[in-house]
Amino acid sequence: MYPLLKDLERQQLISSSIQKRSTLYHLTALGKKHLRELLSHRQEMLAKLDRTHKYMEHICGQKQSDMKQIFQRIVQGKAPFGVFTFNALHFRKTLFKASTLSLTDKQKHQIKTLLHQTTKEIDTICKKS
Repeated sequence: MYPLLKDLERQQLISSSIQKRSTLYHLTALGKKHLRELLSHRQEMLAKLDRTHKYMEHICGQKQSDMKQIFQRIVQGKAPFGVFTFNALHFRKTLFKASTLSLTDKQKHQIKTLLHQTTKEIDTICKKS
C-alpha cells in the first residue's frame, strides 16, 4: 500500500501530512481531476457493457434480469453481491478451476450434489426473511 501511496504522491495526485503519529493523505486538485476522468471512463465502460448485455438479450430472446441487477449495482458503485461479493468471486474461481480439471464421475457428482444442497439451503434461508 505504501509504495502505491508514494507513487501517487510523486505524480502529485495526492499530498500527505503528519498529524500526531499518523500520516493523512489528501487528493490534490490534479488528483481530483484524474479521479473524475477515471470515473467518467468507468461510466462509459459500464454503459457499453449494458448496451452489449441488452443486445445479447435481444439476440438470445431471453431476459437476464439477474445480470441487469448486477450491472445496476456496479453502476451505483455498489458491490455486485453486497457483503457476499468476496465469497461469490472466490466461489466462481473455485468452480471454474473444478470445471477445467479431469475429474472422475464420482467427483463431478459430489460437486453437483454440493451445489444443489447449497443452493437449496440458501433458498431456505432467503424464504425465512
